[in-house]
Amino acid sequence: MLKYNFERLFQQRGIVKPLSFLLKAGFNRNFASRLINGRTNGFSPRQLEMLCNVFRCTPNDLMEWKPDKPEDVNESNRLTSLIRSATPLFNLSAFTSDMPFDTLPEFAKKVDEIKKEILAKGKIS
Repeated sequence: MLKYNFERLFQQRGIVKPLSFLLKAGFNRNFASRLINGRTNGFSPRQLEMLCNVFRCTPNDLMEWKPDKPEDVNESNRLTSLIRSATPLFNLSAFTSDMPFDTLPEFAKKVDEIKKEILAKGKIS
């Protein structure tokens, strides 16, 4: 089954207050609440574009696929790329939580350098 998984995106982006985040991004309370609670089946193209811009992602990143049958997972099924890990790819807060406080500025500098390299290569916008 193909479905939207915003919980995963909130976790990956470190968003702990999704309602506030979506309201600040310009979504109305009703839409934001439905999205957070998984009670939305689709979006207008404009809403989809806004979500992609807010999360800095593509529509594929908003979705995940859970196959109905194990045999549905095969090389020829293009939906296989939408099978997501149960855990977020990376949580920066959790990653740095056990680092000594005085090492965080150096760590932040290194992350910033890597980010600039990636941006220069055009891999993220």
